[in-house]
Amino acid sequence: MVLRCAWLYFICLLRAEVKTTRSSDLYLTIRFTMKFTIEHRDRVAIVTSTVEKLDALHAPDLKAELVQLAKSGHLNIVLDLTESRYCDSSGLSAVLVGNRMCRDEHGTFVLCGLQPTVEKLVQISQLDRVLNITPTLNEAVDFVYMDATEKELGTSDEASEG
Repeated sequence: MVLRCAWLYFICLLRAEVKTTRSSDLYLTIRFTMKFTIEHRDRVAIVTSTVEKLDALHAPDLKAELVQLAKSGHLNIVLDLTESRYCDSSGLSAVLVGNRMCRDEHGTFVLCGLQPTVEKLVQISQLDRVLNITPTLNEAVDFVYMDATEKELGTSDEASEG
């Protein structure tokens, strides 16, 4: 019985879901997994990697999280790689899947917090020309809001002209 309770507690820790309301009336949801934290803020989903190496072992999980977010209607995704010190081609592939899904749905995908080794790989592969990259999480969220505002203004300008 004690072992079963400990196991259930462990599972709850792995898949805890916390929902709160902030004073600014923004709905915030945070989901914890062993490898990634997903936080929903207003119009943005923030995926934070907690793995040191984003490689063939962890990239499929990241890809699955990004696909799940896109299928649940999240158009804007920020991927925070502050804690990831290494990334290989499978990790980059997962990042590109997230970027493509957001782009296809007219959303925004932003990478932030790149460590020097990861940043160098992104530059060598010339993905810095394709991806939106910011140094910090706050700048990434601001970028998403700014991009969404520009898209809304562009849509309203086109509607008023036509």
